[in-house]
Amino acid sequence: MRYKSIILLALSAMLCLTSEAQVKKFIAKASNDPFVKSLTFYGRIGWGYNGMTGSPSPEFKSGYDVATGAQHKLNTSGLYCNAEIGMSSRGFQESGERDYGAEHLNFKQKANAIRIGIGAGKIYTLKNPRLALDPHIGIYASYDVGGSRDAWIVVDGYKQTVNGDIGTGRWYKDWNEWDIGGEIGCALWINSRYGIDARYRQGILDAITLDGKHAQTSNVIISCAMKF
Repeated sequence: MRYKSIILLALSAMLCLTSEAQVKKFIAKASNDPFVKSLTFYGRIGWGYNGMTGSPSPEFKSGYDVATGAQHKLNTSGLYCNAEIGMSSRGFQESGERDYGAEHLNFKQKANAIRIGIGAGKIYTLKNPRLALDPHIGIYASYDVGGSRDAWIVVDGYKQTVNGDIGTGRWYKDWNEWDIGGEIGCALWINSRYGIDARYRQGILDAITLDGKHAQTSNVIISCAMKF
């Protein structure tokens, strides 16, 4: 038994050394691969407005957007493609008189969505070599994993929770948790690493029906970005 243990220990050591050598060889090979060398990873965190298009009286509410991804340079002219994954909010708010005999009706819907996207852009270096513009376009798909809603009316100066058609549940009864769409924007990069990004994101799937009209997600986002 003692000899078997020594033999197994020696074989395990040889296997570890061989595996380590193979890993180092793979890393060295990958670091010289043109595709790997042209990859740039980045992170982005931002604030913006969430709203709806198609609603009879759309109102924007504050929201957020967080993402991380990678860019791959396609050529030396600055053209690139990218892929990212992140989490962002979408929703809307509305206020005004409706069919409740109330002075005011207010309701807000906010969803937290996991989002994946792909896109393309081109980096233009400005006269100041420390600055560069980065116009970009992309498409995305998202799914809501949580959220909140708030609905109330004000009657004779008193706030009351709304029941009935709107209800007090977590979601509106016809809220669509899936969304796909496109976005367009532009970033300003400083020292090729730090950036300020502005983008407009528009969904194409109906998120909800308001007053008999279909409404789609519409977000305006301002972000701070950093490349790694």
